[in-house]
Amino acid sequence: MRIRAKNEVGFSLIELLVVVAVIGVLTFVVVVGYQGYLESAKKSATESNAKAVQNWVLNTKTIRAAGIDADPTSCNASEANTESTIQACLASIGSVDGPFANFENPYNSSRTGDTTIRGQLSRSTISIGVTKCKEIDVGAEAGDVLVSVSGTLIQTHFCVPSEDSNVLLTEMDWDVDWD
Repeated sequence: MRIRAKNEVGFSLIELLVVVAVIGVLTFVVVVGYQGYLESAKKSATESNAKAVQNWVLNTKTIRAAGIDADPTSCNASEANTESTIQACLASIGSVDGPFANFENPYNSSRTGDTTIRGQLSRSTISIGVTKCKEIDVGAEAGDVLVSVSGTLIQTHFCVPSEDSNVLLTEMDWDVDWD
């Protein structure tokens, strides 16, 4: 058995508490930073999804103009030539056989394909900037891509969360005329 000498010292309770407090502060900073990173990544993924849909619309316009059939078949030039048939085409691009069937909403992974890419007739005026998603589509959630049709004009938008609700972001020059 060893007897401790009076000059041997260990860590005091104050020193231990300071170390625990420093570790707690560092953990808090890391967690807050990581949550900000996750939110930023989700917003970027939503915008990327919208850009992919917009590129598909542009490419399909070119294919249709060349007289080549487009997939899904409901998007062929002979099929999708009125407001309602273009809307039906866009509503089908997220379906099981559509090009975006595997799309996943970054905010809600249970929403995929046709539930996260929402083709619709434009019943309200969407202006460049910010509009509430629910004003355009009652079933829209953060992470959804909204593709609206007015005549033969197709506009692509995406929903991201804001402080009070989900907002629809519109981008300049994201309009395509399938006329």
